[in-house]
Amino acid sequence: MESENQKLVTPKGLAFDLALSVIFFFAFTFKVIPPHVPAYDPFWNFFFSAFTSIVLTGVFFFALCYLRVTWVDQIKRSKK
Repeated sequence: MESENQKLVTPKGLAFDLALSVIFFFAFTFKVIPPHVPAYDPFWNFFFSAFTSIVLTGVFFFALCYLRVTWVDQIKRSKK
């Protein structure tokens, strides 16, 4: 009964996923996207690349959370 009540999502896991997403993925996409923005003005280039990076980082964060939940559940089930 105890193993069924264990949480799949912990605050420490969420903090790690958020840090990994913001530090690495946002920085990576923010460096990769600007050459692909069809704008000549530096402000608009920065604006569109920043907001595109934010959206992609959000998708990456959710995918990382789902991956962690699936992985923890798989480990719990294999220990049973």
